[in-house]
Amino acid sequence: MRALRMLLVLLLAGPAVPATADLVTDLSESKVKVSYRYEGKTLLVFGNLPEAGGHVLLEVRGPERSRTLQRKGKVAGMWMNVESMEIQGVPGYYALLSDVPLDELMPAGQRQRLGIGREALFRHARLEGKAAKATPEAYFEGLIDHMRDIGLYRMEPGSVQVRRGRLFRAELRMPSRVPVGEYRIVTRQVKDGEVIHRDERQLSVAKTGIEKWLYDMAHDHPAWYGLMAIAVALFAGWFVGMITRGEAEH
Repeated sequence: MRALRMLLVLLLAGPAVPATADLVTDLSESKVKVSYRYEGKTLLVFGNLPEAGGHVLLEVRGPERSRTLQRKGKVAGMWMNVESMEIQGVPGYYALLSDVPLDELMPAGQRQRLGIGREALFRHARLEGKAAKATPEAYFEGLIDHMRDIGLYRMEPGSVQVRRGRLFRAELRMPSRVPVGEYRIVTRQVKDGEVIHRDERQLSVAKTGIEKWLYDMAHDHPAWYGLMAIAVALFAGWFVGMITRGEAEH
């Protein structure tokens, strides 16, 4: 409600709102709760630019994750994993939302200096492993393509709306497989290829309910979590066996 009231005030005020020295950004929600019913959520990112003109770029980074990618190949006529590459230092969620395409916002060299975009992510990533048949770049591109397919990597030019020269809004989609942790949302106002104003906000994605209990146990007490998983599997097998046996007797 606080976020919606602020957006309403901005929309009604329009150009009459006096220019401020800072870029102001807000979120419709500052915390996303993930439960067993969670199927994704769309957040509203909005704010007020200190001055009219230029363009708006929203960059969203989730917590970094380590992933191992494997390449399959034929060995003695059978398909199996023949190579693997561990990739570290890549955000578990990454989105770039803007009002115009990136090439119109700023040149590629400037994006590299700011650490923005696909190429900058590759330069920051750490890849470990021996790749004889595929290059490290190919493994990285495979990871990014997979993240894009499941909604964890988004490049969406034209998704930011700028109204009356200074008011902006965008929808940020958080998919069902969004990783938990702290997210960093950086808003930049860009003019003539240079960043003239910048703002940063935090977004928290956390599990709740039984998912939180299982998640905490798996990370804080992995041995107990493993024993519990084995016990559940054994009980499930015994229970199914009892049902099957009862049906056979009848």
